[in-house]
Amino acid sequence: MAAAASFLAAPSPLARPRPRHSLRHLARAAAARPPAGPFAPPASPSPRRPLRTWRCATWRRAPSPRLRGGRWRPPRGPWSSRSPPPPRYVDLDDDLMWFDFIHLRATDLISSCFCCATLRGGGGVLTMGKQKAAMAGKPDPKNTRHALGDIGNIEANNQRAPWATLPTSSTSSRPKAGCKPQEAATTDIRPYNIAHRGSNGEIPEETAATYLRAIEEGADFIETDILASKDGHLICSHDVILDTTTDIANRTEFTGRKRTYDVQGVKLTGWFIVDFTLRELKSLRVKQRYNFRDQQYNWKYNILTFDEFILIALHADRVVGIYPEIKNPIFINQHVKWSRGKKFEDKFVETLLKYGYKGEYMSKDWLKKPPFILSFAPTSLIYISNMTNAPKLLLIYPTTVPTEDTNQSYYEITSNGYLAFIRKYVIGIGPWKDTIIPPNNNHLGPATDLVARAHTLNLQVHPYTFRNENSFLHFNFHQDPYAEYEYSLREIGVDALFTDFTGSLHKYQEWTAPHQRKEKKCTGTPA
Repeated sequence: MAAAASFLAAPSPLARPRPRHSLRHLARAAAARPPAGPFAPPASPSPRRPLRTWRCATWRRAPSPRLRGGRWRPPRGPWSSRSPPPPRYVDLDDDLMWFDFIHLRATDLISSCFCCATLRGGGGVLTMGKQKAAMAGKPDPKNTRHALGDIGNIEANNQRAPWATLPTSSTSSRPKAGCKPQEAATTDIRPYNIAHRGSNGEIPEETAATYLRAIEEGADFIETDILASKDGHLICSHDVILDTTTDIANRTEFTGRKRTYDVQGVKLTGWFIVDFTLRELKSLRVKQRYNFRDQQYNWKYNILTFDEFILIALHADRVVGIYPEIKNPIFINQHVKWSRGKKFEDKFVETLLKYGYKGEYMSKDWLKKPPFILSFAPTSLIYISNMTNAPKLLLIYPTTVPTEDTNQSYYEITSNGYLAFIRKYVIGIGPWKDTIIPPNNNHLGPATDLVARAHTLNLQVHPYTFRNENSFLHFNFHQDPYAEYEYSLREIGVDALFTDFTGSLHKYQEWTAPHQRKEKKCTGTPA
């Protein structure tokens, strides 16, 4: 339910003594009725109406049972401020915004003007404020939206602050797939921080620990690669062979299971995932892919299933999107068979729908459980477009590698004609970063027009993969990954980054956001 807010002249800050806040007060505040909505914690069973406390980085509001609003007073302790309290009352209905001390951290408030209060949520912020109709005393739930995005009627009491809505100078519009250029949305959204196989620069890829670390570090989306076991279970693994990232070579019981198969026109020998059941795969342990990365977590974690990966995202303490890739669908469909003639893509979509992942980009359903689906195989993306309207991205190999299903070259699938065709099924493309700015002797060359042409067709661009190590950085960035972020986001203008170091990208965005944030004029009555 939306509510109106009014700002009245407040008495002197010295009109009433400042109350002391003991542990008893905080305990009572913690028992206050939490906000409603699907992301709210369970309501307090106590029938007593406790003291309700709203704290932020600057001010505290302590309403009494007889006064809906509450006079703003400077708090004590780590939330204190040298600035005087704003001389005004704030009148807010319970259903408009209800936070207590436990559910709103001291660092979660950015703006001290309540009608433009900006709440941080994970990797980004959400501005919750009422427009002119609400300020005039006319409740309008349609006005409680992302500050810069017309993305549906999301009421503040039904949605926690999403992860990545921040006005920046480096962001670009993200319209729905298939819309005309003149119909494109003018919403500025901070580029997404996509945890490439988790935070695998620190912890072995595609494990529960690396995804939990990525969420902790502020990832907007966690990405995984989906393959299938011999008995038809969907699992998270980047390689079709187990040699590189597991202890399969040390398992004597599997010595005779080596095979040679044709994978995308290449003869590959090793222990293939499609030759092992889920039970056998679960008995393996995972190690770090690169020897120059931290090895202390080797052999501590096992392989995840697609279901387990989804549950990690769903049980996060904020909205975290998933970014699953349909990996090697031609190879999987050749070696794994399901009942009733189902294909790999069918099982993939069934799993997403089972957990409620659906809806067009920026729809209500998508915002509650946001997915992106990606694949290097355009025929798979076209095939599943009849089963789900979730947003899809076409991954693009380097210039020397053709598509695995249609055998098209890089130049064919990045031509204007093909991009205009594929935009009917996808909302963006995911090129290798060196195809956007081709290097020469590890120095950056002139940038191509791929990003500009994609944006002209209202396609997003999510390049891969950004890594912190010097061996992956071009000389122009002087061994500084933040310089690469700056160049890609501000100069090239991409819409998201796949990174192995989620924490680094998140820190860069947090550091640069205050300098990029556009000032939003307060629509409330001046104090």
